[in-house]
Amino acid sequence: DKTTVTETVTASSAPANTSAQAGTTAPAALANLPQPPSGATQLKSNDSDGIQHARYSVTDQTPRQVADYYVGIWKNEGFSITNSSSGGEGGQYGGSGANATGSKAGTFVAVDAGAGNGEPTYFDICVCTDKEQVEHCGKHHD
Repeated sequence: DKTTVTETVTASSAPANTSAQAGTTAPAALANLPQPPSGATQLKSNDSDGIQHARYSVTDQTPRQVADYYVGIWKNEGFSITNSSSGGEGGQYGGSGANATGSKAGTFVAVDAGAGNGEPTYFDICVCTDKEQVEHCGKHHD
């Protein structure tokens, strides 16, 4: 006698949030977002209200280095960089931040990075077809 066992897998049996896993691979739904810099850990991601967003942390790069990393990728992909700025310095209570935005053919991109003195750099990256939404990239991380 042979016994056949059939297993039915439903969506609820899959992991609920693969974006919380350490590593740098973005979920398939966020395929338009560039890969993060080496060593970055994805903290959150979502794809809602027409905006693709991911939040990361990295310990060995400054906010300016993170912003420059994305500016380089976007320029290579033909985006026009419409804003790129950084500021702040170290010190006992210092911190720094950097951001950049760009556009190409109705697609808008943004990165917003910041770090406290001696702390990891946290950054948000967004892709959207709405310029206003992408300019508030870091607001989409909740």
